[in-house]
Amino acid sequence: MCRVAHDATPYSGSSMVSEAACLIRTHDTVLMVRHRSSALLALPSGAVTLQESPRCGAHRAVWEKTGLNVEVGRLLTHTDSGNPVFHCRSEVSLADLPARFEAPHWASSKITRIERVSPFELNQAQLHEPDTFIPVRDAFVLAPSHIE
Repeated sequence: MCRVAHDATPYSGSSMVSEAACLIRTHDTVLMVRHRSSALLALPSGAVTLQESPRCGAHRAVWEKTGLNVEVGRLLTHTDSGNPVFHCRSEVSLADLPARFEAPHWASSKITRIERVSPFELNQAQLHEPDTFIPVRDAFVLAPSHIE
């Protein structure tokens, strides 16, 4: 079941987006996944099916790649390719987790590790999708900075 924040405004962008992502902020870090094929970092994201909303696609992608059951909130930004990035909150305190940890054994085989990183210590060459460099930083600044 898709978890959407009760105060999330309806998504007014195109419902025909190909992917949706979640930005999960804890303190001064953001949760990212490391791809097996490229060894590069990305926000947890995934393809949106015809049967789901972009928020539900983002929720499902986070679950499949990290094992976290997040609550999907407001739209923060779009990537250069037009895909939405939503503010998401975890039901567990990510501040208590190590900076790097293995993806669950049942998670997507495309992911090797989950990491908390500062978006301002990243460079474009470290990202699986380099066109998300500026949108990740923009979304981080817009996301609430409270401890989750």
